[in-house]
Amino acid sequence: MVWKIRKARAEDSAAVKMIEREAGLSEWTEADYRNEAVREGSVFLIASGPEGIPIAGFLVMRLITNQVKADEPDGSSFEAEILNLAVRKKFLRMGIGKSLVSSAVSELRKSGKGVLHLEVRSRNRSAVSFYERLGFRICGRRARFYATPPDDAILMSRRI
Repeated sequence: MVWKIRKARAEDSAAVKMIEREAGLSEWTEADYRNEAVREGSVFLIASGPEGIPIAGFLVMRLITNQVKADEPDGSSFEAEILNLAVRKKFLRMGIGKSLVSSAVSELRKSGKGVLHLEVRSRNRSAVSFYERLGFRICGRRARFYATPPDDAILMSRRI
C-alpha cells in the first residue's frame, strides 16, 4: 500500500485525537492539534492511504530555534523537536512512522543543518529501537518526566 504524507489541516484534529488515545500518548486537546496545524514553525504531518483509508498516523514537530552560530562549520544551525508521533495499531510496521519522520527531516533540511530532538517513554523499547534505526542516538534521561502513567523520558537526538 502506498501512503501519502501531507500537511495536517484543522479538520484532521478529531481523527488525530483518536489515534493519540489509541497509542497512549500524553493528551493534547483537539484545539491543540487545530492550533498546531496553523502554527508558524510547526510541521504537522498526516499519513493517509488510498481513497477510503482513514488517517493512519501523524507527526507533530516544532522548530525550536533557527539562528546563525559561529561554532557551526557552515555558520547555520537549527534545533527542532518531534512532539508527537503515532500510527494506528492496525497499520503498525507498514513503514508509516518511518515515512512521517523522513518527510519531517526533508522539511527541516530546507532550514539548513541542525539537530532534531525527541523524548520517548523509557518503557517503550520498541520506539527507542525504531528511532535508533532512523539515526537517533540516546543523549540523556529525564526522571519522572511522564505523569500518566509515571515514567522516565529517554532523550534522543539526530544531526540533520
